[in-house]
Order: sequence, then C-alpha cells, then structure tokens
Amino acid sequence: VEEVAQVETEEITENNKVNVYKEQMNLVYKALSEKWEIDQYFDNDISSLISNHREDNPLDSVGYALEDLDGDGKDELLISAVSKDFSGGMLYDVYSAPNGEVIHVLSGHERNRYYLQWLEEEIYMIANEASNSAFNSAWYYYTLSGGELKLSQGVVFNAAEDENNPWFLAYDTDWDSANDTHDIDG
Repeated sequence: VEEVAQVETEEITENNKVNVYKEQMNLVYKALSEKWEIDQYFDNDISSLISNHREDNPLDSVGYALEDLDGDGKDELLISAVSKDFSGGMLYDVYSAPNGEVIHVLSGHERNRYYLQWLEEEIYMIANEASNSAFNSAWYYYTLSGGELKLSQGVVFNAAEDENNPWFLAYDTDWDSANDTHDIDG
C-alpha cells in the first residue's frame, strides 16, 4: 500500500493506471490534508472510516493500492490504511474502471466494513462485515465482476428470528432470514 499523494495531471505511471483514478485519489488527499469532519466524508461519497486517521499526519496512515481484483487485466483502486499488516485487509473505498469510466464499487463505514481476502494466487474475494444490531449481523462474501460486487454467499446471525439457532446461510443481502437456511454445512 502506497501513501496517498496528490496526483498531478501530467503524472503518468505504468499504463497510465494512476491517472484513471486521479479524481478519486485527489479527493482522498484533500480529505486527509484538510482533516475533514466525518460529515464531509459522507457528503463526498467516500468512506467515513478514513476520518479515524485525522491524527498529526494522516497522509502517512492512509494509502492506495492498484490491484486487478477480477482478473480482467485492469487494476482497481483500493483505499486502505498504510500498515505492515494492511489493517487486516480492511478496505475503505474501492473503485473500478472496466470500460474506462470510474465506478465507485464500495465504501466502508462503522457498521459496514469490507476486507480483502486472498483465496489463492491472483484470486480475491471481498468480505463484508455488516451489522443492523446486536441481534443481527452478517458476513457477506463477494467477487468483483465488471465493476460490480457479485454475492457468493453470506453467513447471517439473526437472534431475533431464532434465538436458539441464530445462524443462517444466505444467498441474498435482504436481511430476511425467512428465505435463508440453517444448513450452514451445506
């Protein structure tokens, strides 16, 4: 993960990868350098989790990586914390440009966090840790295709639905356990 820096118009990297995401990288740079308040992150459609890095020099703690998550030969832009352990793989924002136009794929927030999961060499999944309450939470697992998250499956905890057997296997994200199953083992 590289530190976020302002991208100049004429800056060109390998295959012009950074310039595709110049606007998004400059917005994150602005948020960090100006030490925005949390509502400004929401107003600008970027992850509010970045606001956790408003300490002395936030530009040293948030960074980016360019990685081809879906195997289409085009890198996605991942915004995350800069650390040796990649903050457990937590993603703040992910952008894709499958057809040259940038798509904001995801934005993590306090009760809706995303993590990059390596399955095997060059195969990635994105895990989503989501919560509605202490009685209702989920882990959804996605792949990326064409700039969109595609749900593989989810594991939902819903104690309000079934206090004695609260774990459900889901193939949708509607939070309705009535159409999910208790058959976690398959």
